Amino acid sequence: MRKFVCAILFCLSQAISANDFSFAPAAGIVISHPKGYHTQVGFSIGVKTMYSLSDKLNHFYLSPGLSLVSRGWKDYIYDINDHKKEWICHPYYIEMPINIGYEWNINNLGLLLEAGPYIALGLFGSSEIGNDSELKISNIFSSNLYKRFDFGYKLNVGAVLHRWQITIGISHSLQKPSKDEWQEINPKDFSYHISFSYRIQ
Repeated sequence: MRKFVCAILFCLSQAISANDFSFAPAAGIVISHPKGYHTQVGFSIGVKTMYSLSDKLNHFYLSPGLSLVSRGWKDYIYDINDHKKEWICHPYYIEMPINIGYEWNINNLGLLLEAGPYIALGLFGSSEIGNDSELKISNIFSSNLYKRFDFGYKLNVGAVLHRWQITIGISHSLQKPSKDEWQEINPKDFSYHISFSYRIQ
């Protein structure tokens, strides 16, 4: 892992000094829908970078990024009196995707296709069941109910027009997030996302 991170940092240091490097503040909507659970809407906000691997008009590029991402899920459970209650969980992560992409340029329009792995570190997140304050958990990570480290992959398509970029795609975790008292549940994240960014060169 250390060698991998050092390699990424080296690529970024080389890219920053190059003319074909750009970065873009980005924000978007995340729609999480783990298998067997109900949809929960979250957000992402951060920055993405692009380093062209060729000086041709149509070219491959490397695109690492760093974002604060809100995921989540919703389920329904029944208490001992057979009353239905809504269970909502909101984990928040610092996420670093490392995508490889290809950009086609047609007149003033750029079309993007990119894919790659991501790693994420859980920061905080809450769990609530109905309005019962005794069942509320303020931090699922420090309570040892959720694993802090997550990893998976992303697939994106997008378009660029006058430096404005829109991207839609999917994100799929490859790890079961729950542990200990939550070992029996498996809300492995699968989400759709749409993001907007502005390239600064």
